[in-house]
Amino acid sequence: MDRTNVKRAAGQQVGRCRNCKAPMEEIEPHHWGLQRVKDAGLGPRAFM
Repeated sequence: MDRTNVKRAAGQQVGRCRNCKAPMEEIEPHHWGLQRVKDAGLGPRAFM
């Protein structure tokens, strides 16, 4: 988890993975999980 770029959105903390730049959200304090993002199949990555 890249701690330098953590932002607050809708009452949760969100950021990006340090290695793969995947969007992540804080599920519990100090526990992060992948954020479910709809990509519409247009981009090179789909995290669904």
